[in-house]
Amino acid sequence: MTLQDLFRILNTQFGSLSKDDLAMLAKASPDTLVGIKFGIGGRELCAASEADWVIKQRLSEDGEQYVREVFIPCTEGDKIRHAFCWPDPFAKLDSRAA
Repeated sequence: MTLQDLFRILNTQFGSLSKDDLAMLAKASPDTLVGIKFGIGGRELCAASEADWVIKQRLSEDGEQYVREVFIPCTEGDKIRHAFCWPDPFAKLDSRAA
């Protein structure tokens, strides 16, 4: 995963991760927190390196369960943006409202 990939995920995809993005993130930064939204049964937070295992466990427990979305939570995205001095994509939205 390059910094360009991470920037794209945070600023263009607003933290939403595809299966390929998750695999790259798990390899490049395994301790990064990701959120998983399940269709039935809420959400879970886990390390990127554990996400596949968590998903497989939940899907095997309930045959009707499905994954709605995998994402980088805002708090984690903010830490990454701050570490690399990247702008917040929502800053423009806030300034227009004022």
